[in-house]
Amino acid sequence: MANPVITADNLADARRLLKKRIADAQSGKPMGPQVEKTTFKDLATILLDDVKANGRRIKKKHAPLEHARDFFGDGHLARNITTDRLTAFVAHRQEEKAANATINRSLAALRRAFNLAKRAGRVVDVPYFPMLREDNAREGFLEQGQFLALRAELPDDLKGIVTFLWLTGWRVGEALTLGWDSVYADAIRLKATNSKNKHGRELPLVGELKEVIAHARASRTLDCPTVFSRDGKPIKSFVAAWRTACKDAGLGAVRVHDLRRSAARNLIRAGVPENIAMHFTGHKTSSVFRRYDIVTADDLAQASSRLETHLAGQPATAKVEPIRNAQFRVRGLTKSV
Repeated sequence: MANPVITADNLADARRLLKKRIADAQSGKPMGPQVEKTTFKDLATILLDDVKANGRRIKKKHAPLEHARDFFGDGHLARNITTDRLTAFVAHRQEEKAANATINRSLAALRRAFNLAKRAGRVVDVPYFPMLREDNAREGFLEQGQFLALRAELPDDLKGIVTFLWLTGWRVGEALTLGWDSVYADAIRLKATNSKNKHGRELPLVGELKEVIAHARASRTLDCPTVFSRDGKPIKSFVAAWRTACKDAGLGAVRVHDLRRSAARNLIRAGVPENIAMHFTGHKTSSVFRRYDIVTADDLAQASSRLETHLAGQPATAKVEPIRNAQFRVRGLTKSV
């Protein structure tokens, strides 16, 4: 094998690489073949292992990293995934008409993978990720009358779980998997392992919520572990029946998740303090919870009416006191003018 030809250009490149590696070694940064050869596939594997270790579910088909994988490729070196390449990825996804929120989920997943890889000594630096502004958040919710109309169109075996979601604001997955081992005479005590945010919480059984659980108990079969069932088996999904009921009730495109938004909004309108409302619905951060506190035209009209009522009760005239006299009065002095 012939010896490589040494030129001024590759000699300069070699010197720059040597200088960089010396600087990395002096600063304590990871270096060596393990860092140089880390690929996109390695990043994805590191992220997947972290997801498994934390007991989260993996939806590979719809995983946020899949779009990035299609763009970069499994063999793409991590050190070549720079900010300009990430910007190119964003532009590519925008050309595919992807929503900003969808693009951000891919960027967030890849950034998480980079941070984990850096912690493991597999990459030197984490590039800047050009996150996009998200203005496409849904603001759907149901009023009481709309909910009652929709519920009336649902099959009897689904009215219980839909009412439960309307009253509690729980996530659909939490309600579907709610087991009888979490239901007590006076309250529902959700275990941390069954909660998406990994925090257990307690929900007192009162009013209509108590009636929902009592009805579910009356129709319970001993071989079914979940509270809400259909034909003696756990309910897995009710999307088709939901869509049909929405259409028959004349509500158009309403999502089941809109019940969660509605419950959060109803709690705030009822005067429940935010921290208690968040415990009720299972929200972990106030920023997400406040996104559900939707202001409607009726809210603004009520605010205007309250303002008018307040102003109407104020005196029509006011006694004007010279500023200098007011200053003497505040100091406990008197002064005649």
